[in-house]
Amino acid sequence: MNIVVSGIKTAEDSKGFIVGIYDATGDGAKAELISKFKIKRAYEIDLLERNIKPLRVERGKVIS
Repeated sequence: MNIVVSGIKTAEDSKGFIVGIYDATGDGAKAELISKFKIKRAYEIDLLERNIKPLRVERGKVIS
């Protein structure tokens, strides 16, 4: 498993943050994102920051 955080930025709509994460091996992987900020919801997005699908958030962690 080789998960890479490729970047962090403010969302274009200024309502949150974009955290770029990808699997560098392409083999598929499970990951958890834990933040100091309260995570209410998370989405897989495309390069234009359009929502593709919701991600699971449990106890302030994003689970994928």
